[in-house]
Amino acid sequence: MTSTERAVRKASGARLLRDMAWAARIYQAVIGTHGRVQPSSVLALAETRISRTRYACLMTAFGQ
Repeated sequence: MTSTERAVRKASGARLLRDMAWAARIYQAVIGTHGRVQPSSVLALAETRISRTRYACLMTAFGQ
């Protein structure tokens, strides 16, 4: 099990909902700006996330 999987399993439902809402806002901003998703921009953004749950939610939102 990876550290990201462990973090998601331990996180509360409220935390996951907040982080998924955050990821959805990021997704909408990227789609609105570019019209499509560039994998390199998603990975660059994900690398800056310290929170493993936010990282997981971001990758889920972008379908990575």
